[in-house]
Amino acid sequence: MTRIAPPDLLQCPACAGYFKRYEFTSLHFDDDVPVSSDDKNGNWWAGESGAVGRCPSCASVVWIDDAVVLMPAPQEARHIGPLSRVWQRITGDRSGRLQAERKWKSLPAGIQQAERFDGLKHAHDYIEALKILPPGVYDREIHLPRDIWWASNEYLRGKRGGMFVALPGVAEHEAHANMQRLQGLLKQDS
Repeated sequence: MTRIAPPDLLQCPACAGYFKRYEFTSLHFDDDVPVSSDDKNGNWWAGESGAVGRCPSCASVVWIDDAVVLMPAPQEARHIGPLSRVWQRITGDRSGRLQAERKWKSLPAGIQQAERFDGLKHAHDYIEALKILPPGVYDREIHLPRDIWWASNEYLRGKRGGMFVALPGVAEHEAHANMQRLQGLLKQDS
C-alpha cells in the first residue's frame, strides 16, 4: 500500500528560499512484519519527487542531498468563520483551531508560501545540471547522463499522455556525446 507522506520543508542552498518535498510512503512486509518506508528501515524503494530539480524560488539546480531539511512542512490552518471564531473563544478553544491559526500566522511568509519541489523534467535541464556539476561526484555524474539518455529518447517511444512527441528533446550531437559519457561511466563502474 502506497500513500503520499507528509511533506518536508527544505531550504535551498543557493538562495536560502524554502520549498516542500513530497515522498511516497509504502507499507510492505519484511519477514511477515509490516514496515512503513517513511521510517527508512525497509528494503523496498519508497519513491521520491526527484534527486535533482529546480528551486521554485530562484530556479537554480538543486540536489536534494545539498538542501537542508528544516522540519515537516507546516499545514495551513483551516479557515475559521466569524460564528465559529466566537464559539471557539466562548468555549476556550478546546479544539485548538485558534491556536493553530495563530501558529500559522506567526510563521515567516517564505515558509507559508513554500512551493512544491519537483525533479527535472526536460533534457536541457539535465544537460545544464551536468555542465555545472563539479568533477569527481560519481553518484551524481552517473545519475544525470542516464536521465539525459532517457529524455533524449522520449520522442522515439511514440505517444506520451495521448500526444505524439515529434521532436527529440536533445540535439543529436549532445545525445551522442552523452551516450558515450554514460558508456564510459558504466565501464568504469564494472
